[in-house]
Amino acid sequence: MTLSAGAGRLHWSATMFFFAHAQCLYATVGESDEIVKGVRQSSWASFAIDKGKPEVWVQGRGRVAILGPLDARPDLKEAFTSKLPFLTGFWEASRKPLVWLEIRPDAYWVTDVKSGQGREVFATDLPRVSPLRAGLRALRVVSFTAAVIPVALGAVLSIGARESRWVYLPLVVLAALLLQAGTNVINDVVDYRKGVDTPLNFGHSGVFVEGSMSARAGHAYGIALFGAAALIGVALAVLRGPGVLAFGAVGLVGGYLYTGGPKGYKYLALGDIAVFFLMGPLMVIGTSYVITGEVWLWRVVWASLPVGFLVAAILEANNLRDLDTDRQAGVRTVAGLLGFDGAKAEYVMSVAAAYVIVVALAVTRVTSWWSLLVMATLPISVPLVRVVLSAPRPGSRRLGLAMVRTAMLHMAFGAALVVGLAVGAALA
Repeated sequence: MTLSAGAGRLHWSATMFFFAHAQCLYATVGESDEIVKGVRQSSWASFAIDKGKPEVWVQGRGRVAILGPLDARPDLKEAFTSKLPFLTGFWEASRKPLVWLEIRPDAYWVTDVKSGQGREVFATDLPRVSPLRAGLRALRVVSFTAAVIPVALGAVLSIGARESRWVYLPLVVLAALLLQAGTNVINDVVDYRKGVDTPLNFGHSGVFVEGSMSARAGHAYGIALFGAAALIGVALAVLRGPGVLAFGAVGLVGGYLYTGGPKGYKYLALGDIAVFFLMGPLMVIGTSYVITGEVWLWRVVWASLPVGFLVAAILEANNLRDLDTDRQAGVRTVAGLLGFDGAKAEYVMSVAAAYVIVVALAVTRVTSWWSLLVMATLPISVPLVRVVLSAPRPGSRRLGLAMVRTAMLHMAFGAALVVGLAVGAALA
Protein backbone atom coordinates (compact mmCIF):
# COMPACT_ATOMS: atom_id res chain seq x y z
CA MET A 1 0.00 0.00 0.00
CA THR A 2 1.15 3.53 -0.77
CA LEU A 3 0.03 6.14 1.73
CA SER A 4 0.18 9.91 1.18
CA ALA A 5 -0.43 12.50 3.91
CA GLY A 6 0.37 16.14 4.62
CA ALA A 7 -1.03 19.65 4.57
CA GLY A 8 -0.77 22.59 2.20
CA ARG A 9 2.12 22.18 -0.24
CA LEU A 10 3.94 19.63 1.91
CA HIS A 11 2.98 16.00 1.43
CA TRP A 12 4.85 12.79 2.11
CA SER A 13 4.31 9.31 0.66
CA ALA A 14 5.50 5.88 1.71
CA THR A 15 4.96 2.29 0.59
CA MET A 16 4.29 -0.24 3.33
CA PHE A 17 2.82 -3.64 4.13
CA PHE A 18 -0.67 -3.50 5.61
CA PHE A 19 -3.52 -5.66 6.79
CA ALA A 20 -7.24 -5.01 7.10
CA HIS A 21 -9.14 -5.56 10.34
CA ALA A 22 -12.58 -4.37 11.49
CA GLN A 23 -13.00 -1.94 8.56
CA CYS A 24 -9.59 -0.35 9.27
CA LEU A 25 -6.18 -0.70 7.68
CA TYR A 26 -3.07 -1.12 9.86
CA ALA A 27 0.61 -0.70 9.02
CA THR A 28 3.94 -0.12 10.78
CA VAL A 29 6.41 2.63 9.87
CA GLY A 30 9.53 4.10 11.43
CA GLU A 31 8.81 6.68 14.09
CA SER A 32 11.17 9.11 12.33
CA ASP A 33 9.92 8.38 8.79
CA GLU A 34 8.76 11.29 6.66
CA ILE A 35 5.24 9.90 6.37
CA VAL A 36 4.82 10.35 10.14
CA LYS A 37 5.47 14.07 9.66
CA GLY A 38 2.68 14.17 7.11
CA VAL A 39 0.24 12.39 9.41
CA ARG A 40 1.02 14.85 12.20
CA GLN A 41 0.36 17.76 9.85
CA SER A 42 -3.04 16.43 8.84
CA SER A 43 -4.90 13.28 9.86
CA TRP A 44 -6.56 12.97 6.45
CA ALA A 45 -4.65 10.79 3.99
CA SER A 46 -5.09 9.00 0.68
CA PHE A 47 -3.90 5.51 -0.17
CA ALA A 48 -3.54 3.19 -3.14
CA ILE A 49 -3.40 -0.62 -3.09
CA ASP A 50 -2.04 -2.78 -5.93
CA LYS A 51 -2.76 -6.44 -5.23
CA GLY A 52 -0.91 -8.05 -8.15
CA LYS A 53 -3.01 -6.41 -10.85
CA PRO A 54 -0.97 -3.46 -12.09
CA GLU A 55 -3.77 -2.18 -14.31
CA VAL A 56 -6.35 -2.07 -11.53
CA TRP A 57 -5.82 -0.13 -8.32
CA VAL A 58 -7.89 0.11 -5.19
CA GLN A 59 -7.70 3.67 -3.93
CA GLY A 60 -9.26 5.47 -1.01
CA ARG A 61 -9.12 8.19 1.57
CA GLY A 62 -9.58 8.26 5.31
CA ARG A 63 -8.37 9.39 8.71
CA VAL A 64 -4.98 8.26 9.96
CA ALA A 65 -3.94 7.98 13.59
CA ILE A 66 -0.61 7.09 15.20
CA LEU A 67 -1.42 4.39 17.75
CA GLY A 68 1.95 4.33 19.48
CA PRO A 69 4.98 2.02 19.60
CA LEU A 70 5.01 -1.44 18.04
CA ASP A 71 4.96 -3.29 21.38
CA ALA A 72 2.05 -1.22 22.67
CA ARG A 73 -0.40 -3.28 20.57
CA PRO A 74 0.37 -7.00 20.90
CA ASP A 75 -3.08 -7.76 19.48
CA LEU A 76 -2.19 -6.05 16.20
CA LYS A 77 1.23 -7.74 16.10
CA GLU A 78 -0.39 -11.15 16.41
CA ALA A 79 -3.03 -10.40 13.77
CA PHE A 80 -0.44 -8.93 11.36
CA THR A 81 2.11 -11.76 11.65
CA SER A 82 -0.61 -14.39 11.27
CA LYS A 83 -1.15 -13.04 7.74
CA LEU A 84 2.47 -12.07 6.98
CA PRO A 85 4.74 -14.30 9.13
CA PHE A 86 7.98 -12.91 7.67
CA LEU A 87 7.29 -9.54 9.33
CA THR A 88 8.45 -10.89 12.70
CA GLY A 89 12.02 -11.11 11.40
CA PHE A 90 11.71 -7.75 9.69
CA TRP A 91 10.61 -6.06 12.91
CA GLU A 92 13.37 -7.71 14.94
CA ALA A 93 16.00 -6.59 12.42
CA SER A 94 14.76 -3.00 12.31
CA ARG A 95 17.21 -0.57 13.91
CA LYS A 96 14.67 2.23 14.30
CA PRO A 97 11.64 2.37 16.60
CA LEU A 98 8.42 1.48 14.82
CA VAL A 99 4.92 2.85 15.38
CA TRP A 100 1.48 1.70 14.35
CA LEU A 101 -0.67 3.59 11.85
CA GLU A 102 -4.41 3.09 11.75
CA ILE A 103 -6.30 4.20 8.61
CA ARG A 104 -10.07 4.50 8.92
CA PRO A 105 -11.30 4.82 5.31
CA ASP A 106 -14.41 6.75 4.46
CA ALA A 107 -14.36 5.74 0.77
CA TYR A 108 -12.80 3.23 -1.64
CA TRP A 109 -12.53 3.39 -5.43
CA VAL A 110 -11.50 0.81 -8.00
CA THR A 111 -9.55 2.57 -10.76
CA ASP A 112 -8.76 1.10 -14.18
CA VAL A 113 -5.42 2.67 -15.13
CA LYS A 114 -5.86 2.02 -18.88
CA SER A 115 -9.23 3.68 -19.21
CA GLY A 116 -8.58 6.29 -16.52
CA GLN A 117 -12.02 5.60 -15.12
CA GLY A 118 -12.89 4.79 -11.54
CA ARG A 119 -15.95 3.70 -9.66
CA GLU A 120 -16.75 4.05 -6.00
CA VAL A 121 -17.24 0.66 -4.40
CA PHE A 122 -17.54 1.57 -0.73
CA ALA A 123 -18.36 4.62 1.36
CA THR A 124 -18.77 4.79 5.12
CA ASP A 125 -20.74 7.14 7.29
CA LEU A 126 -17.79 8.49 9.27
CA PRO A 127 -19.15 11.53 11.12
CA ARG A 128 -18.07 14.83 9.60
CA VAL A 129 -17.46 17.24 12.44
CA SER A 130 -18.34 20.83 11.56
CA PRO A 131 -15.57 23.45 11.97
CA LEU A 132 -17.64 25.17 14.67
CA ARG A 133 -18.07 21.97 16.67
CA ALA A 134 -14.39 21.08 16.26
CA GLY A 135 -13.41 24.56 17.40
CA LEU A 136 -15.54 24.28 20.53
CA ARG A 137 -14.17 20.84 21.37
CA ALA A 138 -10.60 22.06 20.93
CA LEU A 139 -11.16 24.64 23.70
CA ARG A 140 -11.70 21.87 26.30
CA VAL A 141 -14.34 23.93 28.09
CA VAL A 142 -14.45 21.44 30.96
CA SER A 143 -11.05 22.78 32.10
CA PHE A 144 -12.25 26.40 32.33
CA THR A 145 -12.95 26.11 36.06
CA ALA A 146 -9.16 26.05 36.54
CA ALA A 147 -9.16 29.67 35.30
CA VAL A 148 -12.45 30.84 36.87
CA ILE A 149 -11.66 29.71 40.44
CA PRO A 150 -8.44 31.77 40.91
CA VAL A 151 -10.09 34.83 39.35
CA ALA A 152 -13.08 34.47 41.68
CA LEU A 153 -10.73 34.07 44.64
CA GLY A 154 -8.79 37.20 43.69
CA ALA A 155 -12.06 39.08 43.42
CA VAL A 156 -13.45 38.02 46.79
CA LEU A 157 -10.15 38.84 48.49
CA SER A 158 -10.55 42.39 47.14
CA ILE A 159 -13.81 43.01 48.98
CA GLY A 160 -13.51 46.07 51.21
CA ALA A 161 -10.46 47.53 49.46
CA ARG A 162 -10.40 51.25 48.72
CA GLU A 163 -10.82 52.45 45.13
CA SER A 164 -12.07 49.09 43.91
CA ARG A 165 -13.03 48.86 40.22
CA TRP A 166 -15.46 45.96 40.05
CA VAL A 167 -16.53 46.90 36.54
CA TYR A 168 -13.21 45.47 35.29
CA LEU A 169 -13.91 41.98 36.65
CA PRO A 170 -15.80 40.65 33.55
CA LEU A 171 -12.82 41.62 31.38
CA VAL A 172 -10.46 39.77 33.72
CA VAL A 173 -12.65 36.65 33.57
CA LEU A 174 -12.77 36.77 29.77
CA ALA A 175 -9.00 37.26 29.47
CA ALA A 176 -8.36 34.34 31.84
CA LEU A 177 -10.66 32.06 29.83
CA LEU A 178 -8.99 33.04 26.56
CA LEU A 179 -5.54 32.32 28.02
CA GLN A 180 -6.73 28.94 29.30
CA ALA A 181 -8.32 28.12 25.94
CA GLY A 182 -5.24 29.19 23.98
CA THR A 183 -2.99 27.09 26.20
CA ASN A 184 -5.28 24.07 25.76
CA VAL A 185 -5.29 24.33 21.97
CA ILE A 186 -1.53 24.89 21.57
CA ASN A 187 -0.84 22.05 24.03
CA ASP A 188 -2.99 19.63 22.01
CA VAL A 189 -1.39 20.71 18.72
CA VAL A 190 2.18 20.23 19.93
CA ASP A 191 1.42 16.97 21.76
CA TYR A 192 -0.23 15.64 18.61
CA ARG A 193 2.72 16.59 16.42
CA LYS A 194 5.14 14.98 18.86
CA GLY A 195 3.11 11.78 18.98
CA VAL A 196 2.24 12.22 22.67
CA ASP A 197 -1.53 12.32 22.03
CA THR A 198 -2.94 9.20 20.37
CA PRO A 199 -6.33 7.48 20.27
CA LEU A 200 -5.06 5.27 23.12
CA ASN A 201 -4.67 8.00 25.75
CA PHE A 202 -6.90 10.63 27.28
CA GLY A 203 -6.73 14.21 28.49
CA HIS A 204 -6.86 15.85 25.05
CA SER A 205 -9.71 17.18 22.94
CA GLY A 206 -9.31 14.50 20.25
CA VAL A 207 -9.96 16.88 17.33
CA PHE A 208 -6.39 16.63 15.99
CA VAL A 209 -6.00 12.89 16.53
CA GLU A 210 -9.25 12.14 14.67
CA GLY A 211 -8.61 14.69 11.91
CA SER A 212 -11.52 17.05 12.64
CA MET A 213 -9.03 19.94 12.65
CA SER A 214 -5.56 20.10 11.13
CA ALA A 215 -2.56 20.87 13.32
CA ARG A 216 -1.82 23.97 11.24
CA ALA A 217 -5.36 25.34 11.71
CA GLY A 218 -5.18 24.48 15.41
CA HIS A 219 -1.95 26.42 15.85
CA ALA A 220 -3.47 29.48 14.16
CA TYR A 221 -6.57 29.08 16.33
CA GLY A 222 -4.51 29.01 19.52
CA ILE A 223 -2.52 32.10 18.49
CA ALA A 224 -5.79 33.92 17.78
CA LEU A 225 -7.07 33.10 21.28
CA PHE A 226 -3.84 34.41 22.81
CA GLY A 227 -4.14 37.52 20.64
CA ALA A 228 -7.67 38.20 21.89
CA ALA A 229 -6.45 37.84 25.49
CA ALA A 230 -3.61 40.26 24.77
CA LEU A 231 -6.03 42.88 23.40
CA ILE A 232 -8.08 42.69 26.61
CA GLY A 233 -4.85 43.03 28.60
CA VAL A 234 -3.94 46.19 26.71
CA ALA A 235 -7.42 47.61 27.35
CA LEU A 236 -7.11 46.88 31.07
CA ALA A 237 -3.65 48.47 31.12
CA VAL A 238 -5.11 51.66 29.66
CA LEU A 239 -7.91 51.62 32.25
CA ARG A 240 -5.97 50.50 35.33
CA GLY A 241 -2.29 51.09 34.66
CA PRO A 242 0.76 49.55 32.96
CA GLY A 243 1.22 47.02 35.77
CA VAL A 244 -1.50 44.93 34.13
CA LEU A 245 0.83 44.34 31.18
CA ALA A 246 3.36 42.59 33.43
CA PHE A 247 0.77 40.10 34.71
CA GLY A 248 -0.64 39.61 31.22
CA ALA A 249 2.76 39.11 29.59
CA VAL A 250 3.80 36.46 32.12
CA GLY A 251 0.49 34.62 31.67
CA LEU A 252 0.65 34.83 27.87
CA VAL A 253 4.26 33.69 27.56
CA GLY A 254 3.78 31.04 30.24
CA GLY A 255 0.69 29.66 28.51
CA TYR A 256 2.30 29.46 25.07
CA LEU A 257 5.68 28.10 26.17
CA TYR A 258 4.01 25.35 28.20
CA THR A 259 4.39 23.21 25.08
CA GLY A 260 5.08 25.77 22.32
CA GLY A 261 8.38 27.24 21.25
CA PRO A 262 11.60 25.33 20.57
CA LYS A 263 11.19 23.14 23.66
CA GLY A 264 8.10 23.52 25.85
CA TYR A 265 8.88 23.54 29.55
CA LYS A 266 6.24 20.84 30.01
CA TYR A 267 8.77 18.45 28.46
CA LEU A 268 11.54 19.59 30.84
CA ALA A 269 9.83 18.57 34.11
CA LEU A 270 8.88 22.20 34.82
CA GLY A 271 5.14 21.86 34.23
CA ASP A 272 4.14 21.28 37.85
CA ILE A 273 5.81 24.35 39.33
CA ALA A 274 4.79 26.55 36.39
CA VAL A 275 1.12 25.52 36.57
CA PHE A 276 1.17 26.09 40.34
CA PHE A 277 2.44 29.64 39.84
CA LEU A 278 0.47 30.63 36.71
CA MET A 279 -2.91 29.19 37.76
CA GLY A 280 -2.50 30.02 41.43
CA PRO A 281 -0.67 33.11 42.72
CA LEU A 282 -0.35 34.89 39.35
CA MET A 283 -4.05 34.81 38.49
CA VAL A 284 -5.25 35.51 42.04
CA ILE A 285 -2.83 38.41 42.61
CA GLY A 286 -3.37 39.73 39.08
CA THR A 287 -7.15 39.81 39.53
CA SER A 288 -6.82 41.60 42.87
CA TYR A 289 -4.45 44.14 41.30
CA VAL A 290 -6.86 44.97 38.47
CA ILE A 291 -9.71 45.50 40.96
CA THR A 292 -7.84 47.28 43.77
CA GLY A 293 -4.76 48.76 42.10
CA GLU A 294 -2.56 47.19 44.82
CA VAL A 295 -0.19 44.35 43.99
CA TRP A 296 1.44 43.11 47.20
CA LEU A 297 -1.44 42.43 49.56
CA TRP A 298 0.16 39.58 51.51
CA ARG A 299 -3.25 38.25 52.50
CA VAL A 300 -3.94 37.72 48.79
CA VAL A 301 -0.56 36.07 48.22
CA TRP A 302 -0.99 33.55 51.05
CA ALA A 303 -4.61 32.79 50.18
CA SER A 304 -3.64 32.04 46.57
CA LEU A 305 -1.44 29.08 47.54
CA PRO A 306 -4.15 26.43 48.22
CA VAL A 307 -5.70 26.72 44.75
CA GLY A 308 -2.19 26.68 43.26
CA PHE A 309 -1.46 23.36 44.96
CA LEU A 310 -4.73 21.83 43.80
CA VAL A 311 -4.40 22.93 40.19
CA ALA A 312 -0.89 21.44 40.25
CA ALA A 313 -2.42 18.25 41.65
CA ILE A 314 -4.60 17.98 38.50
CA LEU A 315 -1.45 17.93 36.36
CA GLU A 316 0.27 15.55 38.78
CA ALA A 317 -2.63 13.08 38.48
CA ASN A 318 -2.41 13.37 34.70
CA ASN A 319 1.35 12.77 34.67
CA LEU A 320 1.00 9.86 37.10
CA ARG A 321 -1.50 8.21 34.78
CA ASP A 322 0.63 8.88 31.64
CA LEU A 323 3.96 7.96 33.25
CA ASP A 324 4.78 5.14 30.79
CA THR A 325 3.45 6.78 27.63
CA ASP A 326 5.26 10.04 28.43
CA ARG A 327 8.53 8.14 28.79
CA GLN A 328 7.98 6.39 25.47
CA ALA A 329 7.32 9.77 23.80
CA GLY A 330 10.42 11.35 25.37
CA VAL A 331 8.43 13.66 27.64
CA ARG A 332 10.22 14.44 30.91
CA THR A 333 7.92 15.13 33.86
CA VAL A 334 8.35 15.37 37.61
CA ALA A 335 6.44 12.07 37.86
CA GLY A 336 9.00 10.49 35.55
CA LEU A 337 11.88 11.79 37.65
CA LEU A 338 10.31 10.69 40.96
CA GLY A 339 9.07 7.31 39.79
CA PHE A 340 5.61 5.86 40.35
CA ASP A 341 5.68 5.79 44.15
CA GLY A 342 7.40 9.17 44.41
CA ALA A 343 4.81 10.72 42.08
CA LYS A 344 2.04 9.35 44.31
CA ALA A 345 3.67 11.02 47.32
CA GLU A 346 3.94 14.32 45.41
CA TYR A 347 0.21 14.19 44.63
CA VAL A 348 -0.77 13.45 48.24
CA MET A 349 1.42 16.30 49.55
CA SER A 350 -0.14 18.78 47.11
CA VAL A 351 -3.67 17.89 48.17
CA ALA A 352 -2.77 17.92 51.86
CA ALA A 353 -0.94 21.27 51.54
CA ALA A 354 -4.12 22.98 50.31
CA TYR A 355 -6.00 22.08 53.51
CA VAL A 356 -3.07 22.74 55.86
CA ILE A 357 -2.55 26.24 54.45
CA VAL A 358 -6.22 27.18 54.83
CA VAL A 359 -6.20 26.01 58.46
CA ALA A 360 -3.00 27.98 59.12
CA LEU A 361 -4.48 31.12 57.55
CA ALA A 362 -7.62 30.84 59.69
CA VAL A 363 -5.68 30.18 62.91
CA THR A 364 -3.39 33.17 62.30
CA ARG A 365 -6.41 35.36 61.43
CA VAL A 366 -5.09 36.08 57.93
CA THR A 367 -8.49 34.89 56.73
CA SER A 368 -11.74 34.45 58.64
CA TRP A 369 -12.82 31.20 60.25
CA TRP A 370 -15.38 30.93 57.47
CA SER A 371 -12.55 29.88 55.13
CA LEU A 372 -12.64 26.52 56.93
CA LEU A 373 -15.75 25.80 54.86
CA VAL A 374 -13.27 24.00 52.56
CA MET A 375 -13.30 21.13 55.07
CA ALA A 376 -16.68 20.22 53.59
CA THR A 377 -14.74 18.89 50.57
CA LEU A 378 -12.86 16.25 52.62
CA PRO A 379 -15.40 13.56 51.57
CA ILE A 380 -14.12 14.17 48.03
CA SER A 381 -10.41 14.42 48.72
CA VAL A 382 -9.92 11.56 51.19
CA PRO A 383 -11.36 8.80 48.95
CA LEU A 384 -9.49 10.36 46.01
CA VAL A 385 -6.16 10.11 47.80
CA ARG A 386 -6.92 6.49 48.65
CA VAL A 387 -7.64 5.74 45.00
CA VAL A 388 -4.31 7.23 43.91
CA LEU A 389 -2.34 5.40 46.60
CA SER A 390 -3.96 2.08 45.72
CA ALA A 391 -3.37 2.39 41.96
CA PRO A 392 -1.30 -0.65 40.91
CA ARG A 393 0.46 0.88 37.91
CA PRO A 394 0.50 3.87 35.52
CA GLY A 395 -2.31 3.90 32.98
CA SER A 396 -4.74 2.05 35.25
CA ARG A 397 -8.41 2.97 35.14
CA ARG A 398 -8.21 4.28 38.70
CA LEU A 399 -5.73 6.96 37.68
CA GLY A 400 -7.80 7.86 34.62
CA LEU A 401 -10.67 8.76 36.94
CA ALA A 402 -8.35 10.42 39.46
CA MET A 403 -7.48 13.31 37.15
CA VAL A 404 -11.15 14.10 36.49
CA ARG A 405 -12.00 13.87 40.20
CA THR A 406 -9.04 16.06 41.12
CA ALA A 407 -10.39 18.72 38.77
CA MET A 408 -13.75 18.38 40.54
CA LEU A 409 -12.01 18.70 43.90
CA HIS A 410 -10.24 21.88 42.71
CA MET A 411 -13.60 23.34 41.68
CA ALA A 412 -15.40 22.34 44.89
CA PHE A 413 -12.54 23.42 47.18
CA GLY A 414 -12.13 26.74 45.34
CA ALA A 415 -15.87 27.44 45.40
CA ALA A 416 -16.04 26.66 49.14
CA LEU A 417 -13.08 28.94 49.83
CA VAL A 418 -14.62 31.78 47.79
CA VAL A 419 -17.99 31.42 49.53
CA GLY A 420 -16.36 31.22 52.96
CA LEU A 421 -14.27 34.34 52.38
CA ALA A 422 -17.29 36.19 50.98
CA VAL A 423 -19.40 35.31 54.04
CA GLY A 424 -16.57 36.35 56.34
CA ALA A 425 -16.20 39.68 54.54
CA ALA A 426 -19.97 40.29 54.68
CA LEU A 427 -20.11 39.63 58.42
CA ALA A 428 -16.97 41.62 59.28
